[in-house]
Amino acid sequence: MTLSVGDAAQVGTLVHGDFDTVLFTYSLSVIADWRAAWQQAWALVRPGGRVAVADTSLPIGPWSLLSPLARLALLSGGVDASRQVWQQVLTDTEHTTHRVMTGGHVHVAAGTKPSTTARVAR
Repeated sequence: MTLSVGDAAQVGTLVHGDFDTVLFTYSLSVIADWRAAWQQAWALVRPGGRVAVADTSLPIGPWSLLSPLARLALLSGGVDASRQVWQQVLTDTEHTTHRVMTGGHVHVAAGTKPSTTARVAR
């Protein structure tokens, strides 16, 4: 197993389709061109590989009373809370799970990149 860490917007010479998993933790909402970072990461994941995103949003339900404080905290950290970046996982993957925690403040979504061709048993 090899763990690669790098700038999501600058994948450079990495081989497309070589990664089993890509994980974004509280990062897509602060990357200026998050869609480009997502597209590059998506290209790196092999068909059948997993993609996961954990990111923040404004609180919901009874917790929405804390929205002004949450908005200030997110803004001070450079987070665009309106992006809802986990939605990209829900759109692009299959066998998807989505969990909302901490009064809607944390979203975790994970899914499998669809296989483009049938896999041959080895």
